[in-house]
Amino acid sequence: MDRLISDLPTLANRTTTLSHDVERRHGLRVDLPFPATVRGIDATGERFTVNTQLDNLSACGLYFRLERTVEPGAHLLLVVRLATAPNAGLRVALRGTVLRTEAHDDGRCGVAVAFDRHRFLYVSAFVDCP
Repeated sequence: MDRLISDLPTLANRTTTLSHDVERRHGLRVDLPFPATVRGIDATGERFTVNTQLDNLSACGLYFRLERTVEPGAHLLLVVRLATAPNAGLRVALRGTVLRTEAHDDGRCGVAVAFDRHRFLYVSAFVDCP
């Protein structure tokens, strides 16, 4: 966690612009591959639970990639581990709404989610978590 805090100035405020120079991001972003479990219903109506990692995280939302497509407006449940080291870090459970999706060259679907709710999870240090 100390590394994350000390690196925030170099990780924060990275922005991207659209081809017509419209800024999508507002505020601090952390670009670290935090592991996450995502649960929801995909574009075909099938329920899924998958493990992935975040591309970035902010106070209001996050962005990650999936092997399947989800629709804008879909509701997802996520559990994110706020550490990149195995079996370390605080976990947060999130409920969010898909704002947009983007097809990537690798065939995966990029998913931007805005948080609706969150709750920190307190887990015993002796529990082995993915």
